[in-house]
Amino acid sequence: MTRFLLLALALTTAASAQTTRAVFVGNQGPPASLTYVDRAAGTAQPVAGVTLSSFLQGMEIIGSRLYVTGNGSRIDVVDVATRQRVAQITDAAFGTSRYIAGVAPGKAYVTVQNYAAGATASEVVVLNLATNTVSGRIAVPLQPEGLALAGGRVYVTLGGFGGSTRLAVIDPVTDTLLPPVEIGCTARFVFGDDDGEAIAVCTDSGEFVRIDGATGTVTGRDASGATLGSAFSIGQDAALVRPAGSAEQTIVAVTSTGVLLYGTDSHTVTARVAIADVANRPVSAVGFDPQRSQFVLGRPDASGPFSASGTVTVHSLTGALVVTHPAGVFPGHVAVDAAGGVANESGPDAAGLRLAAVPNPASASTEIRFTLDAPQAVSVALVDVLGREVVRVAEGAFGAGEQRLPLDVRGLPPGVYVVRLTAGGSVATQRLTVAR
Repeated sequence: MTRFLLLALALTTAASAQTTRAVFVGNQGPPASLTYVDRAAGTAQPVAGVTLSSFLQGMEIIGSRLYVTGNGSRIDVVDVATRQRVAQITDAAFGTSRYIAGVAPGKAYVTVQNYAAGATASEVVVLNLATNTVSGRIAVPLQPEGLALAGGRVYVTLGGFGGSTRLAVIDPVTDTLLPPVEIGCTARFVFGDDDGEAIAVCTDSGEFVRIDGATGTVTGRDASGATLGSAFSIGQDAALVRPAGSAEQTIVAVTSTGVLLYGTDSHTVTARVAIADVANRPVSAVGFDPQRSQFVLGRPDASGPFSASGTVTVHSLTGALVVTHPAGVFPGHVAVDAAGGVANESGPDAAGLRLAAVPNPASASTEIRFTLDAPQAVSVALVDVLGREVVRVAEGAFGAGEQRLPLDVRGLPPGVYVVRLTAGGSVATQRLTVAR
């Protein structure tokens, strides 16, 4: 099965509908820094202006912005295309911010840990991405880390530092805590797939635990047969990706000997890839370039992981080394701009436009919803992630207020598309997944 998958992924690379423009590497530090890897040019260089004090803790591309969290009172907002810091979200609680995830158009959650003596609760802080401000706080137990939206709920791991075998659950509409989910193992990361499942990656048991996102019911446990997680127990142990030409999302997870691939539809480990010299240079972060079908790995310096500069190594599907790039101290996070800057959702750069597709993912039909401040000419198109128009949804004058347009997707191949709204010289985009 492993050989079949590797061959299939390699054959679909040339036909990929994704264009990987850049890879951002978050160097945990100290000092914290950000490295930009230009995949087309084959170069790497530091990103100036990221000021997170001593440690970088996490980062995520949401829309056309990269949000970088770390120790300090701020979250840095970096424009993916220009690699310039364009904003900061400041709050005293961000002294221990960990991971961030988009949970609705223009809205994100960030986990914030509480290290005070005797503390039994931390927070998930609510962010308004249009104004770059804190809009709410949700108390959660213990030390929250990774979080993901699945089935209309947000699942938050509490397994930081072996803290808990439960997941906190949040209603992102009301920003209220729901009953937790017991998964029977500790997880640092959880992912939401196209089918509305939440999948927790358990480092203590080596399992992938599946949860029905809409109900919070554990539906299955899949053994990996490997030791999951980085040897440092920090950094980015896993990432959710979509290999080129594949309808199935895949979790790439770090193991004691390299990486493995877990299919979120097949619920099986589909490939195990050995990476050379893991014993001396453990993998501290994992990413995947879907256009080239290559792994992108953070590798700390062997002699001084928290004092000397590390590297980023790129590997083929067989694990062979393709290229090595310089990085900062402890490269612990990788964010891949897999759609060439195409936004996942309308962001603050969309000149106030708000755009959504409901439902998303869609199997038969969806509804394109957008709001206009004033009457104006509008164009709405569905494009693939190379920017080629697939369907012209609407063209003409629309009035002020909310607009809703039906879109039949039954004739489209499964995969990722982008709804592009053009109005008054401004453009908003929303990623749409067509699933069967």
